[in-house]
Amino acid sequence: MHLHAELTSQLNITKTEEELMTDMRKGTRYEIKKGIKEGIKISVSKEDKEIKRFYDIQIETAKRQKFVPFSYKFLFEQFKIFAKSENALLYNAEFENKLLAQAFVIFLRQGSSLSLRCFY
Repeated sequence: MHLHAELTSQLNITKTEEELMTDMRKGTRYEIKKGIKEGIKISVSKEDKEIKRFYDIQIETAKRQKFVPFSYKFLFEQFKIFAKSENALLYNAEFENKLLAQAFVIFLRQGSSLSLRCFY
């Protein structure tokens, strides 16, 4: 399996936080609240050098889930280009200074709406 944009998540982020939470499944809301309560910290980066950690996690995940990952060069160049125009961010979830997960997010502006596309 190769990851493509049509397999990514899209979310309209013009809604309020409360509306976004209401639209989520009950289990998702529970996990978010639990993570906050337990001290999981979320940070955001637009530094292209951070893509190396994302790539390393992607390689581990690809081995475990048996899919063909994107190359480091592809991810690095894509992030660099989108981040330059303020249309990409890398979200990091950490607990006790240990990286748990990352999301590479590309923001899409279509007319007056704003949505996002995530690569986990």
